[in-house]
Amino acid sequence: METRNLFIDTCIFVQKKYNFCNYDLKQIGRLSKAERARVFITDITIREVEANIETDVLDAIRKLETFQRKAGVLRNIDDTALRGLFLEPNSSKAIGLLKSLFSKFLSDVDACVLPSSGVSIGAVFDKYFRKRAPFGDGKKKSEFPDAFAIEALEGWCIENDERIYVVSGDHGFKEHCKCSDRLIALNKIAEFVDIIESYDDVLIPWLRKLLLNNKKQIGCILATTFLEQGFWIEDEDGDVSDVNVNEVEVNDMLILEADECSAVVHAEVTTHFSADVNYDDFDTAIYDSEDKVLIPWRTIEKTVGRDVEYTATVHVSFNQEKPDSFIINGVQIEPEQDYGFPIRIDDDNGR
Repeated sequence: METRNLFIDTCIFVQKKYNFCNYDLKQIGRLSKAERARVFITDITIREVEANIETDVLDAIRKLETFQRKAGVLRNIDDTALRGLFLEPNSSKAIGLLKSLFSKFLSDVDACVLPSSGVSIGAVFDKYFRKRAPFGDGKKKSEFPDAFAIEALEGWCIENDERIYVVSGDHGFKEHCKCSDRLIALNKIAEFVDIIESYDDVLIPWLRKLLLNNKKQIGCILATTFLEQGFWIEDEDGDVSDVNVNEVEVNDMLILEADECSAVVHAEVTTHFSADVNYDDFDTAIYDSEDKVLIPWRTIEKTVGRDVEYTATVHVSFNQEKPDSFIINGVQIEPEQDYGFPIRIDDDNGR
């Protein structure tokens, strides 16, 4: 373990859709309260997250309003759940709520806010004109917030003779970390939690071996849970039925939390599956001038094979004196969407 210091980049909060009750983020709170982690953020990053909250909420409300216009027929159905879909959204209230949850998260993890006021503007523009990370060949002006955040982090590290783990999915940020002596790039929060748990707990080596020995059992439970998710055709008007899992690959397992008889594991998973789909063939459609719609004359039915990558949180229990007592207590799959997996018909790579 290089350090207990952690910086979380804006893109991670965006990726998690500002769900500050996300299990990974809750582990950061747990480690912080136990003084096993120190969380850092820059004032620039805070402003960037808040700006993204405003943009994403307004975009989501526009999409909701589009849905409300197109699905007006549902207004006529006397159903409490459906009526809720047509309530007028309050953008200011939604933005304010997410910002307050973000502020509470920073307070709960006792985040140290590093100011950008001491950052050398000349140093940032020097990187921009020299096309150095985070700017690169494109000299993207959108990378200026990251550039200021990087300089603030580097300055704090130099002043305090420290290093910081940087969790970011941003290419420019990670490229800078490659040539930095102070900033250490990680792709996900679970990696940081795994590093802390591995360093502090002698149980971990034994647990890693137990998980490896039971990878097949974990894969079987993941297959069952995968089939319980939602599936839909993304690029055609049709339906999905009879989804079958052909193979589950558990590529990596990171330990988020562990004690003497239980653990929570972050799993990186690839599932190979097939599904029966049927959709309208618009190549055979004719135009109805009266209703002003296309009417297809044929429906295509076929089976498609696809691969999908996702993460899952696995809750397990065990008895150290009885290695065969390994039990999987629960699995939560985290697809890109909150509600399942899309299937693209026009997708030769199965992604």
